[in-house]
Amino acid sequence: MSFLAGIGLFGLAAILTVVLWFGSKENEGGKVKLSWGWCLGLSLLAGVSYSAAGFPFDLIGSAINDLLGVVSAVAPDLKMPALAALMLALAMFRKFTKRGISCLCIVWIHVATGAGGPYARFAAALADAAERLAA
Repeated sequence: MSFLAGIGLFGLAAILTVVLWFGSKENEGGKVKLSWGWCLGLSLLAGVSYSAAGFPFDLIGSAINDLLGVVSAVAPDLKMPALAALMLALAMFRKFTKRGISCLCIVWIHVATGAGGPYARFAAALADAAERLAA
């Protein structure tokens, strides 16, 4: 039995949260620092793990859905694919810290799952990868 099979999706989500929180901190005394690529990849896996893990990680999804409801009330013509693309554009042109990009990617993967099209296929592939890692 592998290590990841023993921890499950909830454990994977918890471990990725700790790794991202402490590994993405800038200018702190720890010996291990995540690169930008690792922050991006792990945050995408964390986002789909959050969706699959259930409570308490589904509280984050609920908060995101509430925020999306506000955005939808303010700009009803802004559809989910456009919102996902808007978040990607924000990430490309705004200077974020590693922790900031990790948080944005977790939110993005939640938005992307509801967007349909290539975003949903990408999110489904990541969800499959997270389940395979944890199985």
